[in-house]
Amino acid sequence: MHIDRITYTIQPSFKPGFRVELETRRSEGPFTATIYREILFDEQELQRAKHRNDSKPIAVLEIAPADVQHLHDTCAALAQPAIPESFAGVDGTSYSLTFKCGFNYSTFKRWYELPSEWQSLAPVEAIMSNWIALAQS
Repeated sequence: MHIDRITYTIQPSFKPGFRVELETRRSEGPFTATIYREILFDEQELQRAKHRNDSKPIAVLEIAPADVQHLHDTCAALAQPAIPESFAGVDGTSYSLTFKCGFNYSTFKRWYELPSEWQSLAPVEAIMSNWIALAQS
């Protein structure tokens, strides 16, 4: 399985969040992760932000081909239920992880903690969260 793009967003309440985009369309690199800091209230706002010319990255990180291959291998092994049980709440942080290949894509969006049914997504989120931390240092 080849993934063209992985997008990870973190949107806390009442402050700007982060969007990380890893473009892997080229099979041999170079690979970069682009990190944005912006307010993204919903999926429509995310789509608008992706197409605005004023959306400037806070960092562009070079990603080693071995790290990209590790992400691809992790994603290839995923077996996720479509929608886990949900609970209601106010305030907190929303997360989404989108995998794109050609015209197909899958988005896993949640509020607050990663559901037990989606724990296999944790390694991908951890890697991309680490890139956000690197961008802020």
